[in-house]
Amino acid sequence: MLKNIRVLEGSQNSTLGETPVYSPFNKSVFWVDILEKKAFQFKVEDESVDVIELPFLASAFLPTSKENVFLVTSDEGIFLFDLVSREVIKKIAEFPEKYTRPNEAAICPKGDLYFGTMGFNAEAEAGSWYHLEAITYQLTLLEEKVSIPNTLVFEGDNVIFGDTAKKEMYTVSLTTRNWGKDKKLFMKIPEGGADGSFLCGNGVLINARWGHSKIAVHELSRINKLDFKSFKLPVTNPSSCCLVEGKNGPLLFITSARLRLENPHEIDGKVILADVDFQVPATSNLFKI
Repeated sequence: MLKNIRVLEGSQNSTLGETPVYSPFNKSVFWVDILEKKAFQFKVEDESVDVIELPFLASAFLPTSKENVFLVTSDEGIFLFDLVSREVIKKIAEFPEKYTRPNEAAICPKGDLYFGTMGFNAEAEAGSWYHLEAITYQLTLLEEKVSIPNTLVFEGDNVIFGDTAKKEMYTVSLTTRNWGKDKKLFMKIPEGGADGSFLCGNGVLINARWGHSKIAVHELSRINKLDFKSFKLPVTNPSSCCLVEGKNGPLLFITSARLRLENPHEIDGKVILADVDFQVPATSNLFKI
């Protein structure tokens, strides 16, 4: 299911590469190096890479309903950012915590933001999950005592999310405002390392396995979701992924990280590309402004 696995030329050795997302306006994938205050743009048509310097640590650089305006989740607040001028337009919400940083973020089909927080050193149960409503910018705490928030995908009226430290993924209705109380166990991850995920158009969940040099592919329609296929990657810490329509068909875009590796390989932290036969979703979720 994966072929022609290769390193993206021009991608940097990110300390903590994360949160790749496709922008239909720009026909590009955007992602961040959380700890190095950088975002990146991968132009699908020519596979070139552009570096975007940011004034703050950011966990996500997400497209909005307005062309060239992006939503940035950072430890200094939630901002709108102009891609053309490379400047912050305005702060739309304060970062809700003092001793954590953002980690994992995604836009739901309705156009709202969901994001997680965690301790800078992944302290146990130091983080939380939040919802930021579009237009009104109302911020709601969804769950506390989260260790490492990862995976945030939307399936119908539900959200699938996880905690890497607990080796579990959960599901809950998007209308629920108490994730801690109402969430249901979706699946346990026996080997751990479940980092960011992408939900393909045909109900296939692709999960990056941090520390395990691979991705895992789960068919969500199966009763036993632990019956998955895995594919080896040339990087130690794959951190997240997204699927786009490339020049030669569906293209899987995988970020990685060098964080906490004593002897990193020369390509650790770079982006990995692979040609696949998964189904690209028909639409992209955009933050509504």
